[in-house]
Amino acid sequence: MPHLKSSIPPASAPLPRRPEAEAEDYFGANVPIGPEIKEPAVTVPVPETTAFPLIHHPHQLRPFYEKYGFLPAPMPPREAERRKALYNFNILHTAADLNFDRIVHMVKLVFNTRMVFLSLIDSDAQWYKSQTGFGGSHSPRVTGFCGHTLLVDSDEPFVVLDTHLDWRFARNPHVVGEPWIRFYAGTPLRTSDGLNLGSLCLVDDKPRTEFTPRSRHILKEFAAIVMREMELWRDKVSSTKS
Repeated sequence: MPHLKSSIPPASAPLPRRPEAEAEDYFGANVPIGPEIKEPAVTVPVPETTAFPLIHHPHQLRPFYEKYGFLPAPMPPREAERRKALYNFNILHTAADLNFDRIVHMVKLVFNTRMVFLSLIDSDAQWYKSQTGFGGSHSPRVTGFCGHTLLVDSDEPFVVLDTHLDWRFARNPHVVGEPWIRFYAGTPLRTSDGLNLGSLCLVDDKPRTEFTPRSRHILKEFAAIVMREMELWRDKVSSTKS
């Protein structure tokens, strides 16, 4: 999959639908996004009653989009290795921790968004080690935004300034329904081996016109602090077991 890095959509502005053109999906396969794609059969998906299938291969993207009207993130190339690394931290489904909660609280104070998530992505769900402004402990992976950060082959944030202007997300269940996402910025929680375990992300119900380089840098620094705390967590659990 040699085109993965170069074919990720720009993470600095909404990706418009271009008529009579083709674009590359995340894995480099051509996916028509002009008049060739018919209107989705489901205008407003209802997550409570609809079981959305996970996307494992690029050829599943077009049928999914035509049926449901939004673009999910396909599995990254090193998915099995990525999940193994995540499980090695022994942090999934553990109790709240003051250190992680403090980081999330500081992120919210700095960026002044409605919600902040420390999201760890399992096989079919996004689980929140810490969050503010949402109230839940997890959400489906296939409808989540954080799965898109797994496809970024760097520590750069994945940013959607206005979901209503981005064809990938305009009909996403979390955009047309609770929590009414209009702005998203998530930076990967990345191991030293280059495996993205999840995302530290900002979510708001109001769009933004920019997410400056300074803001990107600050969010990346907070993500680095999160990873350090996760490493300390892992080492503490390992020493306890031994």
